[in-house]
Amino acid sequence: MGCLAEYDKHSSDVLDISPDYADWLAGDIILTSAWEGDGLTVNTDSFTDTTTTVKLSGGILPETHDPKNTITTQRGLTEVRRVRIVIKDLSTGIPIQVGWTRGTPG
Repeated sequence: MGCLAEYDKHSSDVLDISPDYADWLAGDIILTSAWEGDGLTVNTDSFTDTTTTVKLSGGILPETHDPKNTITTQRGLTEVRRVRIVIKDLSTGIPIQVGWTRGTPG
């Protein structure tokens, strides 16, 4: 499972994530999208026909969070994806790790 992206993020920064579901949708469109922060604050979230966007803030060293995005589509399908976010101290020179995990219970 590859990394969605890597970010330098301190716990006081806001992280913008915009996953694109176009390949998975295969011509379908997103009707609803909801983000749950798993201990992080969801500042804003929105979506287009194929993309969702969330702004997440918070986190304390050395916490790991798995925010969840649940979409439903015009054809009635539901997809749940999580993003793994590990809060790191920028002084270490190690960015946070961001990557999709699918099928994670919770």
